[in-house]
Amino acid sequence: MENLNDERIEKISNSSITPQQDINKTLYAVAFGFMILTLIATGIAGIYFIIFAVTSTSFTSTFDKAMVVIYAIFAVISLISYAWNIPFTMKIKKSMETLEKPSIAFGVCVLIFGNLVSGILLLVASSTQPKVIS
Repeated sequence: MENLNDERIEKISNSSITPQQDINKTLYAVAFGFMILTLIATGIAGIYFIIFAVTSTSFTSTFDKAMVVIYAIFAVISLISYAWNIPFTMKIKKSMETLEKPSIAFGVCVLIFGNLVSGILLLVASSTQPKVIS
């Protein structure tokens, strides 16, 4: 049992990943998970609004017509949000795999247009700089 622990410690010490990079990789992984959840939610919402816009065909009152228009508007907004978040998710996955730091502007865009939690995590990951001791 002790030999196994020694091998793990040796692998960790020989690794080229610094502790800060390991923290950033974890932040990217959590942000990626939340972006996947955002994609699922916006996709379901878009499909929901499309179904209700198409199936609401009883135009007996002005209210019914207004609801169809509102459903159609929400469907378009949901699908635009879905299409907008796909490149964000792919960029976060690339950052997670290559440990490339995303820019602060990217973190702000994810914060505004994507997911609040993912945006904050990306801003935290891009603001952490390793301290250089000279």
